[in-house]
Amino acid sequence: MKGIVINVGLRQSFIGSFLLRLVSLAAGFAGSVVLARTLGADDYGIYAYIFSIVTILAIPAQVGMPTLIVRETAKARALEQWPIMKGVWYWAARMILAISFILAIGGLAVGLLWRDQMGDEYFYTLIGGLILVPIMAIGQCRDAALRGLRQIIKGQLADSVIRPLLLSILVGGLPLIFAVSISPSSAMMLHVLAAMIAFFVGFTLFYLFKPKELSSAQIDYSQSRHWLKSLLPLGLIGALQIVSAQTDIIMLGILREEKEVGIYKVVVSGAALTLFGIQLVNTVIGPRLAEYYAKSDLVKLQKIVTLGSALTVVITVPAVFVLVFWGDVVLYHVFGSEYSEGYIPLTILVVAQLVNAFFGPVGMLLNMSGHERYSVYWLIAAASANVILNFILIPSSGMTGAAFASLVSICIWNIGFWITAKVKTGIDGSVLSILNGFLVR
Repeated sequence: MKGIVINVGLRQSFIGSFLLRLVSLAAGFAGSVVLARTLGADDYGIYAYIFSIVTILAIPAQVGMPTLIVRETAKARALEQWPIMKGVWYWAARMILAISFILAIGGLAVGLLWRDQMGDEYFYTLIGGLILVPIMAIGQCRDAALRGLRQIIKGQLADSVIRPLLLSILVGGLPLIFAVSISPSSAMMLHVLAAMIAFFVGFTLFYLFKPKELSSAQIDYSQSRHWLKSLLPLGLIGALQIVSAQTDIIMLGILREEKEVGIYKVVVSGAALTLFGIQLVNTVIGPRLAEYYAKSDLVKLQKIVTLGSALTVVITVPAVFVLVFWGDVVLYHVFGSEYSEGYIPLTILVVAQLVNAFFGPVGMLLNMSGHERYSVYWLIAAASANVILNFILIPSSGMTGAAFASLVSICIWNIGFWITAKVKTGIDGSVLSILNGFLVR
């Protein structure tokens, strides 16, 4: 088998992103620990429940914009189409701001109507969450533009590291310094403060590292019809992925007690450690997938997908091993004794992510090659199965049933993505493609 050689730029992106992801995971994990310990299982359940609802409400504010911006920015950069690049950025920003305003007004109206039923704490936590929607939506699209410019590390710093790190410091530090208690609503407002600071840091990076050619470029909206046409399936992909990820927590909140919601939220955060590999690979190679496919360079495309698949498995397997065999110890000593009953759901979710790693960056491949509508079909099937299985399993099996529903859902979409990518692009996205020994130069 031939070796896999990575050029200098790609190597730097992988190493830098790897280190940044470690810091990001540590910051996110620390945030979950601090919130869980500071609030307790019941109050953390309220925070997690509202944050899940707000996350779903934020779907229309982004409607697939980050993926579209990465793809179109990478294509415009490869072809030196600076007016089009500038056009897609301005077009995306205007749409996001308009939709975010509508969502905020709608969410506030619903909150006011149901305030008596939900109670003051739920209501004020919701208000804080609604403020997060436009901040996070614009921030993610700004970071997507940086990644499309191959500024991979800078395109992850604000939202992936600074925001969760500041949240951990604020939630953990304020009670110690000022001897005040933290409620779910105050925790959400601290999240807003952390997000605003991170937003301005990210905007500064964007201003400093955007191409100089954009200064004199006119805004070109000639591709707006194409962007809008792509936006619907890309938006549905993002919506379905978020809905699938949050369905378990929301349905647990409806069908079970708040304490179980809080424990399961911690379990999901723990299992997210195994997503390190696939997220790292997708972030680094996503812009290159768009570039190589736009240039019809299928040889390089297969090589970089193979490299991504191999790295995903190599990074994921050790994390899976640790959490499967010592997950109960981690839950007990890191989060507290009341969270240790989440060990079985944690094991199931970790196995689900191992399946995700095996099939490699097939979802990113479909989206960057313009075959996003097929991703939608498979995600609809997977999300439907997830909802049905949750309705069946949660009443009797609780967290374990929710985790099993997620496992089945992840298997459905990964198998579907892999088959479709092979048929439509001729590219094998799974780890088995390493057997061909492709060489990336």
